[in-house]
Amino acid sequence: MDQQTIKKIDLEDVRREIDAIDDELLALVKRRFQVVDQVRLAKIQEGTDKFMPLRPAREALIFRRLDEQNQGVVPTDLMVKLWRSIICKSTLSQAPVQINITSEIANDPAATKVLSEHFVEFPQKTYAKVKTALNSMAKTTFELCAFLADTKWLDHMTSSEFSDIDVILTLPFTSNDKTNHIILVGRIPAVPTGDDETLVMTKGRLPRDFVPAPLWETKTIDGHCLTSLPGFLSIGQSPLIGLINSNPNLALKVLGRYPSPFEV
Repeated sequence: MDQQTIKKIDLEDVRREIDAIDDELLALVKRRFQVVDQVRLAKIQEGTDKFMPLRPAREALIFRRLDEQNQGVVPTDLMVKLWRSIICKSTLSQAPVQINITSEIANDPAATKVLSEHFVEFPQKTYAKVKTALNSMAKTTFELCAFLADTKWLDHMTSSEFSDIDVILTLPFTSNDKTNHIILVGRIPAVPTGDDETLVMTKGRLPRDFVPAPLWETKTIDGHCLTSLPGFLSIGQSPLIGLINSNPNLALKVLGRYPSPFEV
């Protein structure tokens, strides 16, 4: 191409365009927070403002929609960081949500990093004992609990005093070249999104030929088996009902159904 036909770029013009775009971005973010404030007021009018505002299913749908529209133009990690900050600030503007974590998470830098990046600026309180963390959560609406999947926590979750608490989300992370999962529990309605997982507890491993094939499996230090299965599965429907009928000794229990993690 003839170099003389190339239009000369004026740097100051480009900078003025960037400034204008920044102004537009800020105006849109301000508008989004104004709408969130309307959501809060609507909940007060409906009397639903006393419920946990966190909605993992809606968040998952937001990220999937944005990722599809983005088509890789904006770096995915940047997009996730921006919207996680916006969504978390919006959630905290509706209620003082707190995450109770165990000392195992607090002492694992990789786990705390993943948790803090997903729940941006959410207050965290460390507990030495799982039951103490759950007891605190049971007394209020706006607390969640987080555990490492392979630690001792399942005995408390199967207790009648915490029967209304479910696994609402899992967050994978790598520590010392080993993949583990953070388990989030709380009182949040399970809503199918089209790309979901079901976490089950058993006394032994599932049959090797079980369909659907597990996404991941782990064994807790007290001997329980945890298995994540693809899909929004119910214990009274296929394929779980068939598994229960043919393998009653597994003592299978559904711990929660939640959207698959949006991984960068």
